[in-house]
Amino acid sequence: MTTEAHAVEVDLSIFATTPTFPASLFPPVEAPDLRLADGSAAVDTGVPIPNVDDGFAGAAPDLGAYEAGSALPTYGPRMGGPVCGDGVVEVGESCDDGNTTPGDGCNATCQLEEPPGADGGIEPGIDAGVHLGEPGYADGGMTPTGGDGCGCRVPATSRPEAPAAIALALLALVIRRRRAARGSTSPDSSRSRHRPTASRACSRPKPGACPRCGDRPRG
Repeated sequence: MTTEAHAVEVDLSIFATTPTFPASLFPPVEAPDLRLADGSAAVDTGVPIPNVDDGFAGAAPDLGAYEAGSALPTYGPRMGGPVCGDGVVEVGESCDDGNTTPGDGCNATCQLEEPPGADGGIEPGIDAGVHLGEPGYADGGMTPTGGDGCGCRVPATSRPEAPAAIALALLALVIRRRRAARGSTSPDSSRSRHRPTASRACSRPKPGACPRCGDRPRG
């Protein structure tokens, strides 16, 4: 041991025995088994709470750290592939409900147990999920072949939309009626309605009169 003014250097000579250094910085640790024992009174006695204790095995959640029969998680740092049953969906897993008990929708290898489309997923042509353009399904524009995720159905005998020409004709009719309505309310509307035109070939037997074509004198 060496003593300095502001520090003390300690070497191994002060210890009774030489310390043994670990062979690995992260030695394997035996995981404690915190699962409920078979026949425990805490099995299937919990209250199901959505998004809290989902994925339980049996009639109800267990009142324990882990569901009875589930696999133990890996403690400490780990490397390698995904671990099924740790509640984390990793590469190669389609689900992970925190246990490896089959029959609850996620099997022992963390793969979905439901057939394609039975869970409202994205299988085309099976359920109300996302359709990928197969015949008979429509998008927002009611086109029989969609592809943008709409699940509505269009009958095979449905008629196409009205031609654009009909819509343009209706629009022109509305504009024409509005113009006629504005003209009828203008100050000179009555005069313009009854004013004779040259196309009627009025004769003028007397100055300023046109008895057969109109009932008002021409200005």
